[in-house]
Amino acid sequence: MLSPVTFPGFSRLLMLLLVLVSFPATALAQSGQPGPEELADRAVTQWRERTAPDFETLTAMGTVELCEAIPALLVNPPPPAGTRVNLDDRLELPTDDPDRRLYSYSAVGPADQLAVVQVELQLSGDNWQVSRVGFRQAPPGGIRAWVQTPAAAWTFSLLSLAVLVLLLVPGSWLKRLLARAFVVIREHHRTYTVSLVLLFGLFAAGVFTGSQLPEECNAAIMDTVSTAVSGVGATEAYLSGNIPRAATVTFHQNFVVVTASTLFSLALLFGIPAYLFGGFSFFAQAIPFGLIEPAGLELLLIGILLLLELFAYFSVIAGGGILLVTLFRKGFQALPEAVGKLLLMVPLAGLLLLIGAWYEAFIIIGVG
Repeated sequence: MLSPVTFPGFSRLLMLLLVLVSFPATALAQSGQPGPEELADRAVTQWRERTAPDFETLTAMGTVELCEAIPALLVNPPPPAGTRVNLDDRLELPTDDPDRRLYSYSAVGPADQLAVVQVELQLSGDNWQVSRVGFRQAPPGGIRAWVQTPAAAWTFSLLSLAVLVLLLVPGSWLKRLLARAFVVIREHHRTYTVSLVLLFGLFAAGVFTGSQLPEECNAAIMDTVSTAVSGVGATEAYLSGNIPRAATVTFHQNFVVVTASTLFSLALLFGIPAYLFGGFSFFAQAIPFGLIEPAGLELLLIGILLLLELFAYFSVIAGGGILLVTLFRKGFQALPEAVGKLLLMVPLAGLLLLIGAWYEAFIIIGVG
């Protein structure tokens, strides 16, 4: 997503949901106007000599000072102590943009492991500026690479069509499964309601916190969000303009990674870890939404999407609470029953996130 300062209006708010933030150009000690090769060498030298501030130093900073320090730590984090870079082994890599230069250097880590350092330069006016320096990130592989392919988009589209058919067929196994989930929610309506009120309250508190931060913190928060999700492939998928591909990547991240792998696993540990992780995580994720002020149609569209996704996530967390309450009431001999109740929250969350993935892709690509 583009920075709120440079990406106004409706699309800016929608793109927040993708946490698609462009890295800001960061000039690193440019005295005079050196050429790109010299500037790249200088950037590597300065990067190698930097050290990360310790916890005591960070806690002693004021809010504005801390926010100003965060972008450099995220975009150009310092290397581990003992890292060595061979400046004589500079190699210019091809790019598609004539205003962008990319250089690589061979390097050796503190444990003598081989590495590659890359420096990215961007032309700003008549001067080159360093936009990033750091270790080269390996390209995504495995399932993360596969979900970007046309085959994955077709598979997800067929899966979505199959789900739609099952929802329309009377008495289908999916409708029976969802009905059982609603029975569990009604049986534990207090636990479910309290969980949702608590988690939605924390999300709202995060939005309020973001709205109260000084303007200097905007860039830091956007960089934090960008760094956290730049590896999931959302940027490439949404910039491709392909709605099925974007929906596939969104569903994989939201359901497979966040819901099934993380929240469900934590909820299995008697619920409490899911509440702790979810409370902190969704409070932090809500802070960027406090930086902008939606209105009118954009507020409605974003509100619908947030409700779809948050109800899905929070239902699985509440399932951990239902598991715990069931064990308190019936003892550990009821563990299979308690786990079964938690499991029923997963298809409910999956359906909400399936709808949310298509909806999110459509409003960002089709509307935004």
